[in-house]
Amino acid sequence: MIINNKNIESEQEYKEEIIEHLEKSGWKNIRGKDLNIENDCLIIKDIFINKIKEINKNKELTDEDIKNAYNMFKSAISGKDILRYLKEGLYITLEKTKIKENIKLIDYENIGNNEFIVSDEVPVITKNGERRLDLVFFINGIPIIIAEIERPSYNKWEDGFNQLLNVYIYELQNCIKFFQMGMVIADKIYSFPIDEKVLKDIISNNIQNLKSKRTILWKPDNNRNTNDLSDILNATLEIMINRENLLKIIKYYIVYNKEEKILPRYPQFYTSEKLYKKIEERLFGNPEDKSYLVWHYQGSGKSLLMYYLAEYILKKLKRGNNIKPVVIILVDRLELKDQIFQLFNSMKEDLGFPVEEVNLKQLIEERLRYGIDPQPGIYILTIQKFRDIKNNTITFEDQLESILLSENEIMQIKNRKDIFIFIDEAHRSIYGKLGKKLFDIFSNSFYIAFTGTPAISKDINTLEKFKVVDTYFVSEAESDGVVVPILYKPEYDVISLTKNLLKEKENVSEEEYEEVIKKFLEKEDYYDIEDFLENPEYISDRDIKRLLNKINKINLIFKNPDRINKVTDKIADHFKKEVEPLGFKGLIIAPSRKIAVIYAKKLKEKLGKDSVEALITYNEHEDDVEILEYLRDLQERYTKGSIRDYNQINEEIKNRFKEDENPKILVVVNKLTTGFDLDKIQTIYLDRPVMTYHTLLQIIGRCNRRYSNKKYGLVVDFVGIIDVLRRAFELYINIQGHYQEISKYLIKDIDNIEKDIENILNLIDDNIFKKIQINLSDYIGYYQKNKNEPEEIKNRIDNIVGKIISGELMNTFFSLFKEFEKIYISPAIPLNLREKYKDKFMFLYLICLSLKKIKENRKDGSQEIGILEGKIEQIIEEFKEKINIEKFLTLEEEDIENIRKSLNNMGENNEFIILSSLIDNYNEIGQNKDRVNMVISKISKSVAVLENEEDKKITYRDIIEKIFDTIRKYNEGKLNGYKTLETLKTYINKIYEYEKTRKESKLSDEELYLYKILDDLNLDQKIKDINIVKDIIGNIREVIEENKNKNDFCDKLVRNIRENIVLNLNKLESNKREEIIKKLKEYYANIYPECREKLLS
Repeated sequence: MIINNKNIESEQEYKEEIIEHLEKSGWKNIRGKDLNIENDCLIIKDIFINKIKEINKNKELTDEDIKNAYNMFKSAISGKDILRYLKEGLYITLEKTKIKENIKLIDYENIGNNEFIVSDEVPVITKNGERRLDLVFFINGIPIIIAEIERPSYNKWEDGFNQLLNVYIYELQNCIKFFQMGMVIADKIYSFPIDEKVLKDIISNNIQNLKSKRTILWKPDNNRNTNDLSDILNATLEIMINRENLLKIIKYYIVYNKEEKILPRYPQFYTSEKLYKKIEERLFGNPEDKSYLVWHYQGSGKSLLMYYLAEYILKKLKRGNNIKPVVIILVDRLELKDQIFQLFNSMKEDLGFPVEEVNLKQLIEERLRYGIDPQPGIYILTIQKFRDIKNNTITFEDQLESILLSENEIMQIKNRKDIFIFIDEAHRSIYGKLGKKLFDIFSNSFYIAFTGTPAISKDINTLEKFKVVDTYFVSEAESDGVVVPILYKPEYDVISLTKNLLKEKENVSEEEYEEVIKKFLEKEDYYDIEDFLENPEYISDRDIKRLLNKINKINLIFKNPDRINKVTDKIADHFKKEVEPLGFKGLIIAPSRKIAVIYAKKLKEKLGKDSVEALITYNEHEDDVEILEYLRDLQERYTKGSIRDYNQINEEIKNRFKEDENPKILVVVNKLTTGFDLDKIQTIYLDRPVMTYHTLLQIIGRCNRRYSNKKYGLVVDFVGIIDVLRRAFELYINIQGHYQEISKYLIKDIDNIEKDIENILNLIDDNIFKKIQINLSDYIGYYQKNKNEPEEIKNRIDNIVGKIISGELMNTFFSLFKEFEKIYISPAIPLNLREKYKDKFMFLYLICLSLKKIKENRKDGSQEIGILEGKIEQIIEEFKEKINIEKFLTLEEEDIENIRKSLNNMGENNEFIILSSLIDNYNEIGQNKDRVNMVISKISKSVAVLENEEDKKITYRDIIEKIFDTIRKYNEGKLNGYKTLETLKTYINKIYEYEKTRKESKLSDEELYLYKILDDLNLDQKIKDINIVKDIIGNIREVIEENKNKNDFCDKLVRNIRENIVLNLNKLESNKREEIIKKLKEYYANIYPECREKLLS
């Protein structure tokens, strides 16, 4: 290890260690104060200009050309434009030649031609005064990365993340388009893209969205299971921002999906790099290996990995030498095809190559045929396994048979090595005759299969057909936060009812029921069993046929009214209580189309007619009355005019499920089990006993996507498949030799989670509290009853800490509490359990915090017990007003939201009273500089909103100036945190009082402005009476309405303002009347600029 941050005690030491390492790897360190930075863009202009000259020395660039290039880059409209310039350069018309030339900003071919600078304490001037940025990374004078460094201690990552976003990035709005990423290095190390969407999230207080969905970390390729901070830091510095890799990342891996910037995750980067080496070896070294497997768990970004690799192939491989690269993406489901096409199509502007959907016959006859010069591009093909007469489609196999090429033309395609075939989960469908014919035509092509669930059986083994080039399994994806954990909830009463009904009514035993489930789970062939169950005329497998009779019996039981009522009642109750209130959606996997329709109808009655829809396939000549009735109802509700195509209706249902509030639940059989990603799906209701391992894993993967505030995905099982589910995960882990216990909270019964909590609490009681002769239950009970008596709680914690601070007890406590904390804060713990054990966790957490504070303040291990009382008193004093709040040390978005909810309950919702309450909370907790900065940042944002509203900007101009002046003094060290917050609170309360008066008295903008003028002069209440204010403004408004289109409008407006003030405020001293007249004229000068000269003269 190069950096061991376990021994680092200060932020400055951490920063120095990082810089020292970067210098050894080729970065140049220049102190921020020594840089000549343009404050409005953070570009080092002199370096930028020099590097342009050096990189483009083969072009005749004049000083004017350089100036034009700099101005063009600096004035780019968006971050997307900046990224394009970084990747491709920019085009300017040269002064001498009058020819438009490409000016490169970065030399990607020769790393040494670029200048890499890492600068610390970079000073920038914002409207809130001077800020100093911890670290900024520049390439050729262009700011690329902004990093916040925090000492690697408990929970510092959150502080650094919020500081970086809410203070620095927010205040550097004009500069963010130049940055490619932000980075926080603390007790955790995360990077995230910086784009306009990030700024919107900051302004709308929605940084949780960024935190939960867009952060990435970097790990070493040879140690992906590590969570050691030193390993992650060294991987970040040595690999991610290694100079060569950073240039690759900018050139090929940072992309925009519509308006959202995306950074690569480390498995995507490593895999793409490995495969590109394999491709080059194949093209230029002629090895035999040409088929590889990328085995990445679903939800980890395989489609984006395909994009990275496709772009790399098309852009990097040189045309000529008979290399004319073509990428073919082969899928076996329409949902997968749609997903991939939408992704590639949304990024085709960056890609620079066409993306087409074609069939195999078109591809071979019209794109690849000898004599046709194939343009580099991407062609997406769907394997059509069954004929579709209605849509006039033929099978993939039929297309192969009907290709009209000569033997010579076929041979030309066979000999090509520059055809790259990506197979997305379709490797299950390229066995048997179909696979043989496909591999025969493209016999020299380069094959890459992408899967999260390889096909493995006695007949088919993907791992034999394709060499594994990279794996990234569920345990790694969850550990990295790429997916959320999956919690498992078996509905045992429904499972028992199902087995009893089968035995009583159909004479099918429990063993036979489980045999059917197992047979289908273990059956993998080149087709999907589920498709054949829908198309029984194609079934040839004797084993499957033998089981059909029992399957039909099982299906009969699933139609049993008692069972249907029980299942739908449970789904409705669970969804209403646990899913819908959190804004998530659900997916029901039904055993058949008919039952899917029945469930949809039942649940519409329970949850609302728009809340639920069945999404199923329909036969051309549908003969099931219930299904036909549902289809007709859909056609009435979803179609316009004469359009009644059920495929279009299904697309509309899918789109509404994705984009709209309703439907909230979809009932499906096969649809959406693959190729459909919606991060809002939190719960899968599983009621289908017949499926393969592959399908099972694909189904549960629908609920593991990250989403804001989504802590876990939930599988509610009505068919009794828990053991098989675990076996499926173990199977795929074990195959690659990655044997390990399935992640403890990955697929865990809710009942077992509670048992684990009770076990760890018993261990804490036995190993700590009983040894110091304290009854833990009594103490927690006292805490529950006396939360509002912090002094009494302080005394009890004082007693506990004093007894365990010395010796091994403290270390034992830390170790056991860490285990409890791991379970309690695990995303997979249900809300009811979190609430049930909240007080126990809080009490133990407060003890832990007290011990940590004392431990951190020790100079050595001989701290005497005698000073504990003062230390504990200090700790309790700091936290006494927050003792009821779940997270003592996080007063960011959660606290604001809590305060907002409280105020809403009291009928208050003004942003400024929320800010005032926030200051109260912070002042009660203490003067932590980072937290003061956080509050100031939030105040700045709210005040900035006022500045953007013209009427309020005019009204509150003087208060706004005072607020920013106070913040400026704080930043310059002229005011301490306490004085700053107290001063800001005074101004904020003033705005709140004015807004409250506006609301209560229904004042217009002009009326509020005049009211504020009178209030500022400290006039008697009779003089600033609301009715007088309304009379004055009402009279002025009448004159405006009557005369605004007349030539003498301005003269009449000036005269009327004076007359009204004199008339209505005749008892006021003349100098105060003149002051009011002056300010009122200033107000109207802003509204009517054509009268400005006369109003201000």
